Amino acid sequence: MDDIQNLFKETIAAFMENRLDAELEDELGYGRYDSKNKSTDNSRNGHGSKTLHTRFGDVGISVPLNRNSEFDPQIPKKNQTSIR
Repeated sequence: MDDIQNLFKETIAAFMENRLDAELEDELGYGRYDSKNKSTDNSRNGHGSKTLHTRFGDVGISVPLNRNSEFDPQIPKKNQTSIR
């Protein structure tokens, strides 16, 4: 049972991280290594960590950050910690 829970937790983490990266790319208007198409003064600024409480246990994810702190993700929202 633990193996299945760990698989779900890894899948949730991968999904959330991919979703957040895609949201930030959409917000900035250019891809991760596509700075020549950059049309904003805002840019990526590393990653932060966040723990989400799920029905399968706590899941740690890496959340992308931006220089101007204007990124407001939709899933999970900025101060959201539970996705049960």
